[in-house]
Amino acid sequence: MVIRHSLIHRSADREEIFRQLEPVCWSDELDCWLVTGPDQIRTAQKSKDLVVINHQAEVQQVSQRLKLNLDDISDVLGSMPLSTEGTDHSTRRKRITEKIKAAKPATLAHFADLADKTFKQCIAGKRNVELVSSLFYPLASDIVLNISGVNPRGRPDYLSVTQIFDRALGLKRRLLINDELQHMRSQVSQSSSTDDASDALALAILGSDSLLGSFSLSFMERVRSNPDALLCDMDWSRQLTATSVPFIERQAVNDLDLAGTHISAGQRVRLYLDRFSYETIGNRAGFFGLGRHACPGRSVSQGAWQILGNMFAQYRLRVTVNDMEFRRADSMFSFPTRLEVNFHEG
Repeated sequence: MVIRHSLIHRSADREEIFRQLEPVCWSDELDCWLVTGPDQIRTAQKSKDLVVINHQAEVQQVSQRLKLNLDDISDVLGSMPLSTEGTDHSTRRKRITEKIKAAKPATLAHFADLADKTFKQCIAGKRNVELVSSLFYPLASDIVLNISGVNPRGRPDYLSVTQIFDRALGLKRRLLINDELQHMRSQVSQSSSTDDASDALALAILGSDSLLGSFSLSFMERVRSNPDALLCDMDWSRQLTATSVPFIERQAVNDLDLAGTHISAGQRVRLYLDRFSYETIGNRAGFFGLGRHACPGRSVSQGAWQILGNMFAQYRLRVTVNDMEFRRADSMFSFPTRLEVNFHEG
């Protein structure tokens, strides 16, 4: 099998690919280290010698080289805990964590009511349903809105503000996303402090596609793991069983040894969180990261998924997947933008 490292996260054979690759190996194609061993991924995330990528600096370099105004992208990236280290990171992460904690009870209560109402509408009088647009998108958007106060516009799947982390992002998409960020900022900037507005944008960006994709993929994973079973008889795990964030990247600030592999200062390291999809369900918490950059939205995400699982478990319906299409032109995220299923009586 010829392995395209840049496409591992989009490959249907990635479980086999992970088996073939060494836990830590070098990729000439990507010019970085690939880490696919669960233990090595955990170790790397806790290492102080591996830091987050300075996405803001990369965007500023593109802006200067092409003489473009990408100030909104640059400002947002510079204010995200995901793109910062040290005291700045700790301060921003603490604010965001407190904001999520305060909003969680009301957010999940509203989510439960909306999920019940929306799913009943999906299956009322029909059995062929496109679940992403009719169920998972409105539910994920509701969580984002209730926590951040930002309501991202529904746009074609080739345009998503989460793609600001994509180094392969094309010129046209960069400009469109910069405009979209201006629109999102306008929803919070007039009534909030600068820090509050930045935190709201960070929450909206980091929560939108990660929630939408993880809901869709986890539903698919449960259906495929329980073939021919009724929804009410399926094992609905209390935690998300799949992730739409297949990998994260770090950069070495010092030479280090990772599981016997020497990594030099300045080199990039790609950690495949999707590798945890092939562990037992109890060992899939790695989706949310570890250490100082672990996802602060984990409790809300898991709480929302438990609500969905409890809801699905009330129905004596079987599910047949008719068609599925993943988002195009995306080298960062991987999840369905269209999921057509058929519900039929048990």
